[in-house]
Amino acid sequence: MLRASAPTRRLLVGATTAVVALLALSGCYRIEMAVTIQDDDTVDGTAIIAIDKSVLGLTGGTIDDVIPDDTLSGEGTVEPFTDGDLVGKKFTFENTPISTFSKEQSDDADELTIEHVGDTYVVDGTLDMTSGDETDDAGAPALTGGTVKFTFTFPGEVVEANGEIDSETHSVTWAPTDLSTPVVMHAVGKDKAGWALAPWMLFGGGGLGLLVVLGVVLLVVLRSRRSAEAVVGPVFSYYPGTAAPVAGAYPPPAQAAPPTVTSWGPPQH
Repeated sequence: MLRASAPTRRLLVGATTAVVALLALSGCYRIEMAVTIQDDDTVDGTAIIAIDKSVLGLTGGTIDDVIPDDTLSGEGTVEPFTDGDLVGKKFTFENTPISTFSKEQSDDADELTIEHVGDTYVVDGTLDMTSGDETDDAGAPALTGGTVKFTFTFPGEVVEANGEIDSETHSVTWAPTDLSTPVVMHAVGKDKAGWALAPWMLFGGGGLGLLVVLGVVLLVVLRSRRSAEAVVGPVFSYYPGTAAPVAGAYPPPAQAAPPTVTSWGPPQH
C-alpha cells in the first residue's frame, strides 16, 4: 500500500516553521506523482519527493531523516533522487490494488482515492499544503513555490476532469502553482480502451454486422464473375462455308486467294 503516512508538507519540512518559510520563499522542492490505472483494478507508478540541498542543510539532518523510506508506505522500491540542487527519494510501485492504494483515513487532508464505479474509474483527492489546524504548524505559510504535479492515466478515454486532459494518452494532470488553498482533484475515465471498430459492426445486432460483411464479399465475387463472362474472345474473319473459330482458340490458317483470270484477245471496239 502506498499512501502518505503524514501530510506531505510536514514530511518535506521536518515540522519546523523556519524551513517551511524558506521553502515557501525559494520554491526549492518537487512533489510529483504519476499513476497508471490498469484495467484489472491495479495501479503502477512513481512518486518523487525532493528538496533543495541548502534546505536539507538547515534541517541539520540527512535526507533519510526528512524523507524516510516509508514516506509512502507499502510494497515497492525506493531509490535516491537527484536533479541539480534537488535531493530526495523516488518511489516506484507496480500491480498495487486500487483498494490498497487509496487512502483509508477519510478525514485526512491529503486524501486520495481511486474507485471502480460501473465502467469507469473515479479519482478524487485533496492536496492541502496549507498550515491547517495542526498546532505544530500554526502560523506556517503555505508552500506556494516549487513544483507540484500529479498525473493519472486511465485505461480508456477521460470522461470528465478538473485538471488538464490529454486525450491521446487518456491522462489528467494537475500542476497547481497556487497552494495557498487546498487543491481538489477529480477525474473520471473509462475502464477499457475504445474499440477501433464498434463491436456491433463485427458481431452485434443479432449477426447483422457479420451479414453485412458477408454481403460485401459476395457482391465482389459476383461482379468478378460477370466481368469475366462479359469478355468476348477475339473475332477472326473467315470464308463462307468454314466453321467459325472457337473462342480462345488459335485463328484458322489463312485461305488462299482465288486466282485472277485475265482475258487475252483483240481489243473490244
